[in-house]
Amino acid sequence: MPQPPKKKSRAGCIVSIILAVLFTPVLVIGGVIFYYLYGEYSEPVGDPPSNAALPAACDLVGAPTLQRLRTTNPDSTSYEDPETGSYNCNWEQTLGKDGNNPRSLSVSINTKPQPDEDSVDEARMDYEYAKESATSGSTPSRVTDVEGFGDEAFVAVTTEGWSGAELVIRKGYTVVTISYHGSDKGLFSNGPIPEAESEAAVKAVAREVAPRV
Repeated sequence: MPQPPKKKSRAGCIVSIILAVLFTPVLVIGGVIFYYLYGEYSEPVGDPPSNAALPAACDLVGAPTLQRLRTTNPDSTSYEDPETGSYNCNWEQTLGKDGNNPRSLSVSINTKPQPDEDSVDEARMDYEYAKESATSGSTPSRVTDVEGFGDEAFVAVTTEGWSGAELVIRKGYTVVTISYHGSDKGLFSNGPIPEAESEAAVKAVAREVAPRV
């Protein structure tokens, strides 16, 4: 005698519906959060070209170097004071040209107005003060003496906070300070610039600046 067909169980279908109801909002929210984080991560940094006119001393750093370091936008905060022999050159980033990771470059040149032994002593004191400040500052730095730039030089590398490197050179009665700082973006938090990158950056600038001051 023929048997009536068995009724299909609806339990699996009901479970699937319940899971869909429970997890769809989670997936949607997760997707929105990921989309937002990825948007922040991939967003280009910088500002439109400032076209700011920098002091002539800032021409010591060539355009190819600025492009390589992703700091092509001259900053209007740069200044010169020939009476005191102080020059300060700052570069930030050009929107759509300098990538997604924040970078900043500055070069300051301080030349004593009187080229005599007293000026050399003053430059030595300025240099030692900069070195002591880098060694004992609130942000830990790795300080190393370097050769090939002027009479004496050191580089201080920082991997916390606004990370990067600072190279200080004394050449006679002139002190040059080169700073390159920034961060590398991450999906959830920013990280420091790799030490090798920041140290190579300040040394590249020093090779252009030191022979001409």
